[in-house]
Amino acid sequence: MPNEKVAQLAARFRDPKDLKRQSNPDLKEMTATLDELRAMGADGVTSLVDLLKPDVEGGDVHVRHILHAQAMRASGWPEKDRQAFTNALVGTLKADHPKSVKGYVIRQLQVAGGAEVTGALGEWLLDNDLWEDAAQVLLAIMAGAYAVYHGPDGIKKIAERIRDLAGVLSAGLGLLGHELLTETFFDTVRVRPKLDAVLPQLFALGSFGNTWV
Repeated sequence: MPNEKVAQLAARFRDPKDLKRQSNPDLKEMTATLDELRAMGADGVTSLVDLLKPDVEGGDVHVRHILHAQAMRASGWPEKDRQAFTNALVGTLKADHPKSVKGYVIRQLQVAGGAEVTGALGEWLLDNDLWEDAAQVLLAIMAGAYAVYHGPDGIKKIAERIRDLAGVLSAGLGLLGHELLTETFFDTVRVRPKLDAVLPQLFALGSFGNTWV
């Protein structure tokens, strides 16, 4: 059952009936509310998820708002604290919540999750309703790990190489007489081929990057 204090915190964070405060929120109060929720640890997370309602019912925008805000904050917490938060979220997936509620919880892991949640998310890839949410989280975590591994300079070099290869592709298509539909690009070049274009030539050039014909 949801904790009464957590319910009060959620309502204090964003009262869906208080339109004036929604348009002009008190950021100091919101931060203090999130700090109180954080101090409650896993119990606070579990109770907050218990307050979520199925999409068809609605009426829980304040709960979703505070949970998402805390997930965003958790992504910048010390690693131990971040993992405690995400593991608490993962733990709620074992409870008897509606699929739409579990989907919302899984999407918060896309913001704050790391390698510690990948194993738990694996089983949801087999769920007909939640596989896409789980897959998006795993892709986000993988992309984050890729960026950390290569570092800022490595990512910049990869981006420059992709851009240069797309430039080679664009120039080659132009020399073959095809109409380029993309003036500026990064990794994708759109082209309208000549009617007498030789498909093998297009496929060969397409190996340099993404080509939309």
